Amino acid sequence: MKELDRAIELQPSSSVSRVVRASIYRRRGEWKRTLVEFQRAAELNPRDPLIPEEIGGACVSLRRWSDAEQSLKRALAIDPHFEDAAQFLAITYLNSTGDIPRARKVYEKLQEERAINVNSGTGNIADLIGQGVYLDVIERHFADALKAWDLPLANTPEARLRQLEARVGIQVLAAEGAVARPECEQTRALLEARLAERPEDRSSLIALAWAYVCLGPVMPSRCATSRRFAAN
Repeated sequence: MKELDRAIELQPSSSVSRVVRASIYRRRGEWKRTLVEFQRAAELNPRDPLIPEEIGGACVSLRRWSDAEQSLKRALAIDPHFEDAAQFLAITYLNSTGDIPRARKVYEKLQEERAINVNSGTGNIADLIGQGVYLDVIERHFADALKAWDLPLANTPEARLRQLEARVGIQVLAAEGAVARPECEQTRALLEARLAERPEDRSSLIALAWAYVCLGPVMPSRCATSRRFAAN
């Protein structure tokens, strides 16, 4: 913070230092200061879509839905393909009014809806299966959700595993574990092999938990596997 204060003193017109300082305030839970700093950064650099997106994200955390919508729309007006802003705006609609069709329109405006998979390691099922696809799940359109993952995003082993992880998550929510058992077994084997090489891969550990749920009651050997990865 001392270095940022010095940077702002030397270059008061820079929005970057304000954004970084706002992020520190946010991490410390000082929300009023967070928004003040972000707003000042927006005044200094009104054409940067990241700043209203950050303001919108903070307002989402504070459940200030109207303010969030206003800021996120501004971010998307500057950059219509800003995926993070679209995701936050959809979350705003879902949480403020439960308006699924409106949330879906946000994603449909993007060129690649399935690209909105912010972080499959968050533990959030919406990130595991894709934010846009999750809207199908909310409406219980499980066949449509699975269809979105009929093919991997690319012709690579990584993309194929990503496809399997998403399909397993969808089929667990659809209570189709018995039907999905072959895919669940395949996913389990691939993820356990990956975790043997990368025991700190949080994304794979979370996806593996979904595969275990798909496969049914946890057997002793599976419990041992989970404990070993968790301990690592």
